[in-house]
Amino acid sequence: MNNFLEQYLIERYRQGELEKATPGPVVTLSREFGCEANIISQKLSEKLVSHYSAIGQNSNWKIISKEILEASAQKLKTDSKKLEYVFEESRTTIDDFLLSLTARQYYSDWKIKETIKKVVHSFAHDGYVIIVGRAGAQITRDIQKALHVRLIAPFQWRVDHIAEKHNLSSKEAYRKVKEMDKKRQRLLETFSKDSDCHHCYDVHYNLKYLNTDQIVSDIVHMMQLKELI
Repeated sequence: MNNFLEQYLIERYRQGELEKATPGPVVTLSREFGCEANIISQKLSEKLVSHYSAIGQNSNWKIISKEILEASAQKLKTDSKKLEYVFEESRTTIDDFLLSLTARQYYSDWKIKETIKKVVHSFAHDGYVIIVGRAGAQITRDIQKALHVRLIAPFQWRVDHIAEKHNLSSKEAYRKVKEMDKKRQRLLETFSKDSDCHHCYDVHYNLKYLNTDQIVSDIVHMMQLKELI
């Protein structure tokens, strides 16, 4: 476990300290399947660090994604790979029952998801993080110092992109995008407090018409307008 996670696990669950601090700032990056967020999050982090350096301050904006599973696994004292299903396909009630009979250390689907919620919210509360995926917008919608971004693109554009990236036929890519869209919709609904989880976002960017630099530049501008930086 890296030093960042060690520090997080020691400090971020001290509720008394959290209550004294102003939550954020945080940026969440949600994306439709087939819309890449890694390059955007990396360039955004670099630009934010440069912004603070230019005004004589130090602020290391961190990109958070897999760390959420790792920190959640530490809290539950289990392997992070056993939690990956939450972001892929939920267990059924029958699965829960059968696992409870056979697993030495068993955690219900509800317990795992509640732990993930707390971990995501704690990272966001601590601030200066870019949360990629993991239903970040739905979980942290209550934090005022936040910007929630959604990356989108037309369905066929995403199909073509997935086909090229993974060397799939158009038919295979079509099936994959359809399948993943349904899974991600269920995931967002699971973690959303509102009936329409797609109303959680402040801004949508269409990757078919905007390039990475344009999106990053506009996100920074939006952050300035919202007084996050």
